[in-house]
Amino acid sequence: MDYEKNLSENQLNNVNGGEGTDEEIQRPKCPHCGSSNVAIIAEGGGMLGFRCRDCGCEW
Repeated sequence: MDYEKNLSENQLNNVNGGEGTDEEIQRPKCPHCGSSNVAIIAEGGGMLGFRCRDCGCEW
């Protein structure tokens, strides 16, 4: 029995939970602007939080 399905690009983009790549999903998002272009704020070998490279928000 063949269970393989071919979906169009539009159908794939509309699948719930199918948004983004593995890398994007694991990356934190800025609570202010929603960007995933963030940097880790670290000091003394420990992580203190994140800084958005787009809007400057820190959390």
